[in-house]
Amino acid sequence: MIVLSARALLDLLIQDEQLLRMLRPYPIQQVHISVVSIGRAEQHIQALPPGDPSRSIYDSRLRSIVGTARSANTLLPFDWQTAMKWALLLPMQLDVLDANGNLVPLGDDSRQVVATAWQRALQLVERPQPYHPQLAPHGLSFLSY
Repeated sequence: MIVLSARALLDLLIQDEQLLRMLRPYPIQQVHISVVSIGRAEQHIQALPPGDPSRSIYDSRLRSIVGTARSANTLLPFDWQTAMKWALLLPMQLDVLDANGNLVPLGDDSRQVVATAWQRALQLVERPQPYHPQLAPHGLSFLSY
């Protein structure tokens, strides 16, 4: 079973072909979404200019994805067990590549999604990132696209 990173959820909203191809074989009951990723996606949608036609398209797609996840019971809360894993991630130097290819620290909300995958022993779906090898020894696995 898998959980989408916040970036993967955003890529799903824009219908990234590579991600869609990778997800095709997975039954909907095996594709989980963190509520943290939903919040991040909503923030990105709300940051678009009010007149931007993409805003309503992405909002509609997000609501559809959330509705499907709710029906399939694949929405993942950020609960106290996950918070305990998150606490272990906070002091770690975990870097990601930003849109310009620069190394930047993994943000707290992304760490919450990583903790969610770790706590539930799910593969985290995201583009390859420099921090992945650091967490593999802890039992976290990644499905890259």
